[in-house]
Amino acid sequence: MWIDEVRKAEPVVLCYDSQYDYIMLEFIFENDFPNGVSFQRLGASYINKIEQYEYHVRTKQVEHHALHDARALRYSLRSWVRNGQ
Repeated sequence: MWIDEVRKAEPVVLCYDSQYDYIMLEFIFENDFPNGVSFQRLGASYINKIEQYEYHVRTKQVEHHALHDARALRYSLRSWVRNGQ
């Protein structure tokens, strides 16, 4: 499984911003989450919406596309992560 390869390099934290995303992860993993994988729900206070929008505009990647939205979410969290919070 792809997550096993990623987990070999470092601990894995799967971030989500909607409870629906977590429900989908439960479905994907059939409620049997791999060891060494943790989950973090990101509330609105963690997400810089301006940076998220900026990412979509700058990269010309459309919103509401799972991969594009994940990349924009990661980009919008970078300042928060860099500040060690």
